[in-house]
Amino acid sequence: MPLGGSLFFPVAGTYTEAAWRLRRNANAPMRPEFYTETQNLPAVYDSAKSITFGLDGVLFADGKFVGPDTGHSFEKYSDELAAELTSGKAVLSFRGQSVADLEEHLAWVASPPQGPLSRYDSQLQGLAAALQGRMKQKGPDAALGAAQSFQEQASSLPIRR
Repeated sequence: MPLGGSLFFPVAGTYTEAAWRLRRNANAPMRPEFYTETQNLPAVYDSAKSITFGLDGVLFADGKFVGPDTGHSFEKYSDELAAELTSGKAVLSFRGQSVADLEEHLAWVASPPQGPLSRYDSQLQGLAAALQGRMKQKGPDAALGAAQSFQEQASSLPIRR
């Protein structure tokens, strides 16, 4: 986001997901139903007699989050940032070690454990899978660079209420 700029996250999470994927990793696989969801949304809005927008939360450039947050966005963003910091730090600790060790770490984090995952664990898993993909496509230096980027981006916006 540009300094002094703003971003609007629409209620339709499909659009927010699309923006996130473009910003983070354009090569990340889309959910199978994603295309169908995006094709149906314009028709839903076109046929509406009126549209009302509500503001559920605001995330300011300094990291302050305010609003009723009925959608639990604060927790979602907090989990994403925490996962990015953790993932970045863990992956960067493999600098200077064997590629096999890094591959083993990413495979372990990306593989789902038994039982339900917390949102944070799901974020870690998704980041590890994205880094695995980056590593397969462009090599270990690209994965380390992406991990560095995760860590820097997450550090640049300490979210708080």
